[in-house]
Amino acid sequence: MESTLRFFDEFLESEYRSTAGIFSKDVSDDECRMLTDRTKSFLHSSVKYQHERSGAEFDADMAEFSEMNRANAVKRQVFLVKERQNPTYGDALRRVTTGDRVYELCCSYHMKARRGVGYSVAFFVSETNEGLKIVYLRRFLSGKWSEMHGYAPMQIIDAGRVVECRKLQAPEDPESLALYDSE
Repeated sequence: MESTLRFFDEFLESEYRSTAGIFSKDVSDDECRMLTDRTKSFLHSSVKYQHERSGAEFDADMAEFSEMNRANAVKRQVFLVKERQNPTYGDALRRVTTGDRVYELCCSYHMKARRGVGYSVAFFVSETNEGLKIVYLRRFLSGKWSEMHGYAPMQIIDAGRVVECRKLQAPEDPESLALYDSE
C-alpha cells in the first residue's frame, strides 16, 4: 500500500501543478502541455481524463473565470484508501490489469469548495501492462458513488473484497462524512 500511496501523491502533486498551469497566463501552451502530459502519464492509456487547456481560457469573456480557477486550484485531499482483492473488471479493463489487487483512493475536489470539503472522486490504482496506473474513476454525487460512464467493458464491475481500509482524514461535508464513518 505504501508504494501506491507514494505513486498517488505524485499524481496529485502533478494534477495540482497542471490545473494551476491550465489557468495561468504565465504558463505557455507548450509548458502547459508538458504539465498535463505528466499528469496523464499516471493513468493507463485506456483511461480518458479530460485535463488540458481548451484554448479559450484567456479570451476576454473567460479571463475572470480562469483567474478564479487558478486562484482556487488545490491539491486534492485523500480521505480514505481501501486495498481490495480479486476485483471483477469489464472485458476491456480486465485485459490491461495484471494483478489481483486494486486500490481505491477517495478524494476531494481539485478546487476550493464553498461548503465543507468532501468526496468528489474515487481513483482506482492497479498493476497493469503499463505498470502501476490509475485504471478507473468514480464520482461522488448525491451522497453515493456513481460510474463515470456507461461503457461496461471499461468499468470495475465489483471492486472486490476489502483487505485493508486506511482512514487518512475525515471529510467535512456531512454526506461524505456519513459514508466515511460507515467504512
